[in-house]
Amino acid sequence: MKCPHCGQYLENTLWEALQPYKSLNLPVVVTNIDSILEVGPRIRAIFEEKNGNLKIRGFQAVTLKKVARSLKVPLYYIERLDDQVYLYEFDTNQPVESGPFLRADQLLPVFSGSVNELGEWIMEKFVLPSCSSLSGGKNRRR
Repeated sequence: MKCPHCGQYLENTLWEALQPYKSLNLPVVVTNIDSILEVGPRIRAIFEEKNGNLKIRGFQAVTLKKVARSLKVPLYYIERLDDQVYLYEFDTNQPVESGPFLRADQLLPVFSGSVNELGEWIMEKFVLPSCSSLSGGKNRRR
């Protein structure tokens, strides 16, 4: 099944399994998370990727915000057009203001560049600082 608003593929096993109960109008949302960045023993950030357009469904924005807040990590939205990448951060302390889609003015642009440059940005912001703190003689546990 595709979203009538953005054309993205929605159906997954959980969504399909709950379809017989849709008529009960229960407060259930099924969404996914595109990427979770884990470095060492900690989750460092959540990323949601939108290819070609930055239309973020309101209900998905609310769920992703809740997950990021509970993990105390930043929430980023990636817009990719071929090799050009735009990265936006969503402040998880603000309310989600949306209609069918999240309002674009709620997103803070934090990066623009190629896919390779995004890799460098992620390494500098999340990976290298985390690895240097891990090598300080602490035992790593999972």
